[in-house]
Amino acid sequence: MNLSQWPSAADVNETLAAHGVSGVTQARAETAVEVAVSTLETISGYAPFLAGAAKTLYLTPQGIASLELPIVLASIESVTLAGVAIPPEEWFDGPDLSPPFRRLTFAKRVSGSRRSLVVVGRPGYAVILPADVWEAVRNYAAAILLDESFSAQSHSLEKDQIRQENVTYRFVRPKDRVNPALQLRAEALRVFEAHAAKGMAG
Repeated sequence: MNLSQWPSAADVNETLAAHGVSGVTQARAETAVEVAVSTLETISGYAPFLAGAAKTLYLTPQGIASLELPIVLASIESVTLAGVAIPPEEWFDGPDLSPPFRRLTFAKRVSGSRRSLVVVGRPGYAVILPADVWEAVRNYAAAILLDESFSAQSHSLEKDQIRQENVTYRFVRPKDRVNPALQLRAEALRVFEAHAAKGMAG
């Protein structure tokens, strides 16, 4: 499990195999992961959720001790005022000092000209994904593919029993089985929603 990136096609196919479904193409699995990530980002309010490339923000401090950031940052690489670095111990996000960063609070009031406060950071919720989120995205992607497989099987069998002499063999039809996709999707959505309270949607 590589928490610095989203689940791979191989990760999704392992989950499918655990539910008795043969692997799908890499492109199809990757598309399902993209849908899962998009769903997470919509529910949580973080887009991107996994930190993107560093971005530079140019802000205007006007005698303030606290400043709301225009975007949420998963990490902050530097803070400078008029070209002079402000050390991390002189600014923080809150009492717990933990990302994601929504605002900066300074040890003392800062003032400067227009766009003189420069913050460099990576937009998103986290640089390293929480394990439960990584697993939820993998499971949601697998649920999409299991649904497709389940639907295909439901239409592939015309007969559910065969009579031979005095014995009748009855088959368990796909529609008679519990679709594992339902449980995987429900569990994934619970994780997505748990992060919504911490996101912009909360």
